[in-house]
Amino acid sequence: MTTRGICKLCAFEKDLQDSHFIGKAVYKKLMEPSIRNPQPVVITSKNFKQSPVQLRDDVFCFDCEQIFNLGGESWMHRHIATTTGFKLLDLFSGQAPIINKPDFTLYDAAKIPSVDCAAMLEYGIGVFFKSAVHTWQFEDGTSSHIDLDPERTEALRKFVHREAPFPVDMVLTVSLSSKGKQFLGVIPPVGMVIGGTEDEKYYFYVSGVYYCLMIGGGINANMKALGFNQPVAKPVFVGDDWGDQALDIMKRLAHGITPSPKLKEGLKPKE
Repeated sequence: MTTRGICKLCAFEKDLQDSHFIGKAVYKKLMEPSIRNPQPVVITSKNFKQSPVQLRDDVFCFDCEQIFNLGGESWMHRHIATTTGFKLLDLFSGQAPIINKPDFTLYDAAKIPSVDCAAMLEYGIGVFFKSAVHTWQFEDGTSSHIDLDPERTEALRKFVHREAPFPVDMVLTVSLSSKGKQFLGVIPPVGMVIGGTEDEKYYFYVSGVYYCLMIGGGINANMKALGFNQPVAKPVFVGDDWGDQALDIMKRLAHGITPSPKLKEGLKPKE
């Protein structure tokens, strides 16, 4: 049955679609056929289990769903890490870096023709916008949402809907994990405290790709220069640390939650 309502991207009253917070294609790529229960692991403040249930709700109209899909989702979903490889990371292999340090390498993705920089930017900021504009409910009653003030949520909406340029008081950085064994999973946007400032920082991770959204007037010039949202250069960090940071966030989210016997059984290899 079609739901009629106000689309949270275009802001018009339309027929709302069965909108996915994280694209359906991502869930398919997280399936692990070598274990007894191939379903992805879901971690909330209450549960640590395997589940096929996806975060979805009647939120956006058909036309706006196409903005998300064609704007970044379809390209990014083909390039995130899977059990068979990490296509996005492969595109940086053999390219000349801007900076090469022992613990990370910095590239300008704008100089790599095979990298769709617009898709990378629009995909990441699109997920942060979805998290700010709607509260997505897990099946156990917990939810995923970042609490931005209305003016900043509106600034994100206008950018995603292509009504306005990237907000001037925001910086989006992109990092890729170079670990041999990638953490295959999704961590929906979560907020982190920046000590001693009123600025906000949010992280989003999807199978090898680590986005950070910084908001506020106190972001220094050096950090702004590393933003993927710049009009010309598109800096991308590559290193092992970002996969480790994603795992650390996952462990903090799962702290105090005991995996059930059913989960332990489901994660065992097939006989």
